[in-house]
Amino acid sequence: MSRIPKIIHQIYNMSGNEVVTRKDYCAYRDTWLANHQHWEYRFWDHASARKLIADEYPSFLSVYDRYPHFIQRCDAIRYFILHRFGGLYVDMDIENLRPVDELFEGCELALFSAVRGYTNAAVASVPGHPLWDAIFKELPRRVSNEPRGLFRRPARAPSEHICYSTGPIVVSDAVEAGAFDKLDTTRVHPTYIFEPLSPRMENGRLVHINDTSRSYAIHHMSMHWLSPRAKVAQAIFSPIAKTYWAWRRMKGGP
Repeated sequence: MSRIPKIIHQIYNMSGNEVVTRKDYCAYRDTWLANHQHWEYRFWDHASARKLIADEYPSFLSVYDRYPHFIQRCDAIRYFILHRFGGLYVDMDIENLRPVDELFEGCELALFSAVRGYTNAAVASVPGHPLWDAIFKELPRRVSNEPRGLFRRPARAPSEHICYSTGPIVVSDAVEAGAFDKLDTTRVHPTYIFEPLSPRMENGRLVHINDTSRSYAIHHMSMHWLSPRAKVAQAIFSPIAKTYWAWRRMKGGP
């Protein structure tokens, strides 16, 4: 029996107070609702998220309010939500294919592998899991992206710093430092479970297989939080990457 509460948490529009307006996000959300009628569903917006921090974690409120990018608040709040309530957090651009109950049987933490480390687009835990305490200690240490060097450039590009300060890098670093992925009460799921369209490591090789037959969900990677410059780069390089992987498959590779 799962120790993780049957609660699905989703977050949207952390820069304002409106409800979800994107049709694709609404459609993806509805797949979770249809396949998990036996689960509780909780939707979080800017107001309810900030209230949780103010009421339950007031020492973090100044850090939370100081984040320059809305996605940093969106990242950070998911860790506090899972610490307080437990359950499953999933990004709004993840489409559900079938019930996920069996993924969490007998565990207290469920992680989903990425090409490197672990994604923060989907994660599940019991309330009060120590991973979140470890991340809470890291978040204030990673706020700064102060310029350095002769030309006073930021230490990291904005998108890289977001991943480092609140995103998958801080999660992966905390998991590795605390060896949380080695605990008997942790289940680590392969990339294809939620991100079947992403490249993944298999037997030491980077492979790309468009196969959803073993998947429970599809992460559509909307990347709406990227800066305009990063979106332009993504638009340029995404077709190149798709062509490369298509060529690999034609040559008989994975």
